[in-house]
Amino acid sequence: MIDRLQPRSGDIVICQQQRGPQLVYILRPLTGPDQILVRSREVALGQAMSIAARQKVRVWLTSDGQHHVPVETLVTSAQDRPKRPA
Repeated sequence: MIDRLQPRSGDIVICQQQRGPQLVYILRPLTGPDQILVRSREVALGQAMSIAARQKVRVWLTSDGQHHVPVETLVTSAQDRPKRPA
């Protein structure tokens, strides 16, 4: 169960943005400036999760800067989906 539904200061936010024809992902602390720009969601998640583990904070995803989704709910949802037959 998720104990909080809003990011706290120090948590890492992955911001999905459209820049021209391409989506980019920007990592930043909730209350700080943009710090890392990557072109892949997987790379953004990997880097953010690594940083969050070291700093003992959570990772959130947003596309509009207002609504944040905790990444662990996305990971749990993906793991709960039935596997497709090969």
